[in-house]
Amino acid sequence: MFSTIGCCVEEAASGLGALEALAESRPFHLVITDVYMPAPSGLQLVAMARTTGYEGPFLLVTAFPDPGMATFAADSDRTELLIKPFTADELLDRAENLLR
Repeated sequence: MFSTIGCCVEEAASGLGALEALAESRPFHLVITDVYMPAPSGLQLVAMARTTGYEGPFLLVTAFPDPGMATFAADSDRTELLIKPFTADELLDRAENLLR
């Protein structure tokens, strides 16, 4: 969806792949990650990226929210949680909000 509106998109098959991309690639405008994915999880990905100095925004998505996830996301104005199912418009709105 993002590539159809002119965004450059890079995919990672796991949290480890995403960490490698963050370390090796140019800065990303936005990282969208599922909370539950192959190790490390989306929450761990955010925490690990932050400890290495990455300050870009993260949009965490999940179908299985819990209060801890909401608290984790609320601790930063650069991280948001989006609950599945969501519409394309909701996804774009959240992405735009984080990019402001």
